[in-house]
Amino acid sequence: MPENFNISSSDIESGKAMGGIAYLFEPIGFLIALISSKDNRYVMYHAQQALIIMIFWVIGNIFWVASVIPIIGWLIDIVIILGDIVLLVLWIMGMVNGFTGKVEPVPLIGKLAFKFNLCKQDSSALIE
Repeated sequence: MPENFNISSSDIESGKAMGGIAYLFEPIGFLIALISSKDNRYVMYHAQQALIIMIFWVIGNIFWVASVIPIIGWLIDIVIILGDIVLLVLWIMGMVNGFTGKVEPVPLIGKLAFKFNLCKQDSSALIE
């Protein structure tokens, strides 16, 4: 799927720092990348990847409220902790991809980020 985004090597080279920063200090890094590099397809690609990680983290932490329920709450705690560990790994993978110039979605949830259309697909690259 990333091959459909027509991200140039010059966008990658000029956007490596902001591509990684999009993941740092979420949501601040995301906003900095979004505002400062709106025209860089590489940065927008990583901004949407960072956004999906942030959304999953917020959703997981909303369920943390239910952890006060005896027994069921403990199970919810375990699931949320495991989810946070997975999201931490995905966050690190995304940040490394952003700083190193890789254009690939984070595993498990990265393809959902394409729904945000921050980095729109190049319609000429799509095979119909």
